[in-house]
Amino acid sequence: MSTPSPEHSIASLLIDLLGIPSDAGASRRGCGMGPEALRVAGLHETLVSLGHDVRDLGDLRKDANLGKPSPAERQAEVLSLAAQSSEKGLASLQAGRLPIFLGGDHSLSMGSVSGVARHCAALGRPVHVLWIDAHGDFNTPATSPTGNLHGMPLALLCNEPEFGDAFSRDWRGSVDPRNVTIFGARSIDRAERQLLESRGVDVMDMRRIDEIWRGQSHARNHRKSADRRCASTRQS
Repeated sequence: MSTPSPEHSIASLLIDLLGIPSDAGASRRGCGMGPEALRVAGLHETLVSLGHDVRDLGDLRKDANLGKPSPAERQAEVLSLAAQSSEKGLASLQAGRLPIFLGGDHSLSMGSVSGVARHCAALGRPVHVLWIDAHGDFNTPATSPTGNLHGMPLALLCNEPEFGDAFSRDWRGSVDPRNVTIFGARSIDRAERQLLESRGVDVMDMRRIDEIWRGQSHARNHRKSADRRCASTRQS
């Protein structure tokens, strides 16, 4: 990572880095290496160079899986890490710090966002989730075409009822779906989209972004053309 220039510095923050090296929510390996990749890329050093107070709290614990884990084992790992990350995030916020979770599996948001939601609920403050992703991650066990938990974290956080008792624990926080914005989506399943619309989730997909960009681009070009015509009129 390149070091930002001083003129781009912002107010100093107290930051906790927590790694979640898991790919249990998906059916493919790889994203479990996310925390280490971010560390090797210099995330900690870059944040310090910006003037922040940064603590790297290491990685959350998980059981070692030899070979290919079963769906039940993957779910158990997701739930274990969700409980840990929710508690760690809550403790960090209560200490006046900002938790930043490092990982690549979207299911880790079940716990990380839960910790924030629990903290805000205790203070009587609403929480808004800005979900920047190509997918909605609002499937449920009933609508998911794959059954992979990495496509379900937002639905869980927004209290969809189709998750089993194993997901109903003290670590779980909740978010009002009307306080969720999905930004940059380009691939949403049909049943998932219907659920998003019925729950009032704001979806800023790539089509809407393109339409806004084209409209702004057209307006800019129109203004430039008008300015050139005015300049030509004055010169004549």
